[in-house]
Amino acid sequence: MVSPDVSALPLHGQTTARFNSSWTLVNRRVEPAKGCECPEGERCFRITGVVRSKFRATVTIKMPPVPPGLTPCQRQRVHAFINTELFRHEREHRIRLQSYDGVVDTPVDVTGCWPSGIRFELQAMHDAVDERRRDAARDNSAGIDPFNPELDLDCD
Repeated sequence: MVSPDVSALPLHGQTTARFNSSWTLVNRRVEPAKGCECPEGERCFRITGVVRSKFRATVTIKMPPVPPGLTPCQRQRVHAFINTELFRHEREHRIRLQSYDGVVDTPVDVTGCWPSGIRFELQAMHDAVDERRRDAARDNSAGIDPFNPELDLDCD
């Protein structure tokens, strides 16, 4: 039997992450302030404290099936490859994507209208940290590709 072209076999795992984040304001101190032009029903405040951002990546790994049309020996080698070398590679993607996980404290000292102006500013602070963490985790994961291992299918 002619050995199939290994590069043509669909032997790629797929590791994806769903990034979740939230934030709270801790150790806050709220003082009335002046100098804001607030909409009706809102007041000017100075708020100090810490925006505590929590981050968690939920990672899913999908492994390919053994493709059809192989000899029993080739199926065995492909199966072993998927369950060892390819799975180790996909687990490394998971580890790298989970570098997103953690807690970040960002000190804040803002003056503005409550809730619209200040709440928007605190959310923007959190979102900036979130974006940096997502980008870093994705870049970290992409750093181990392309993945082009050798797989000897020359067997009967």
